[in-house]
Amino acid sequence: MLIALAVIVFMLTKKDAPSGETYIDHLVRGLTQAEKLDLDSRINAIKQALESYSLDNDTYPGTLDALVPDYLRVEDFIKDPWGERFELETDEENHLILISPGKDRVLGNDDDIKRRIK
Repeated sequence: MLIALAVIVFMLTKKDAPSGETYIDHLVRGLTQAEKLDLDSRINAIKQALESYSLDNDTYPGTLDALVPDYLRVEDFIKDPWGERFELETDEENHLILISPGKDRVLGNDDDIKRRIK
């Protein structure tokens, strides 16, 4: 019985390789498949733009605005699927973190979607 419970907990908390989120993250946030695909494509576009910017400038930009129009042609890509701007932060280990306010469009609560970029 304990082994079965451990397997279930492992499966629910296992990291999804491309997104870095757990299955529970997806359930809690209630993202539809279309929203997840849209979110992932925007994050991937921003990630590629950040890498290109870094290669050209030997540093990452302080804000996502620095990516438009040279690295991202459309300013809409710095917005999440709900029309809110992504935020770019650096954590205590100097990783770049991309943050979406999530479906509720309010930054700073449990609905936020955070992805480590670098």
